[in-house]
Amino acid sequence: MDLVVTEGTPVYASGDGVVTVARVIVDRPVVAIRHSPLLRTTYTHVTPKVSEGSKVRAGEVIGVAQGEMIEWGAKTGQKSYLNPLLLLLGRARLVPYDS
Repeated sequence: MDLVVTEGTPVYASGDGVVTVARVIVDRPVVAIRHSPLLRTTYTHVTPKVSEGSKVRAGEVIGVAQGEMIEWGAKTGQKSYLNPLLLLLGRARLVPYDS
């Protein structure tokens, strides 16, 4: 899922977990969090503020947006993707959009 943001916007963990990736891959900064043996979320175009192996809590800042878009994904296996919005059920909030 692509999310439009302002460069430098804080990015928050969608759930509790352990950071498995916090580095540049190819030419993009990436943060990945393992929430359980079957669930992992990824945040691309996010400059990490966490270290690999660190534990994070839902809502904790994990990095800042590099550019005007971040990519947010969720996987439930090697090749099984999940709509990451499903992870926010009951916790989503609307914010004003400045046009």
